[in-house]
Amino acid sequence: MKDFEKKLKEIELALLQEDYEQADLIYEELLLHWQDYEKSLKEKEKTENCLRILEFLANLLDNKRRELLSLQKSMQVRGVYSLRSIK
Repeated sequence: MKDFEKKLKEIELALLQEDYEQADLIYEELLLHWQDYEKSLKEKEKTENCLRILEFLANLLDNKRRELLSLQKSMQVRGVYSLRSIK
């Protein structure tokens, strides 16, 4: 993917320098390798989606952990009060 971005910058530079032949050559090269770039983009999107899912799961697990800790603390408090009421 970095190669694709590099080629785009090379085209831009060639156009700024009014070197249209060079820009056209680089463009043709991009077209030849477009399928590779497209595959790389799709893989990047899949990776980003996986990272979003992992972040969501981490947040969900963190919230559940907090709920369990809160429940555990309240059960301990109930246990202390029930022991006091027995005495």
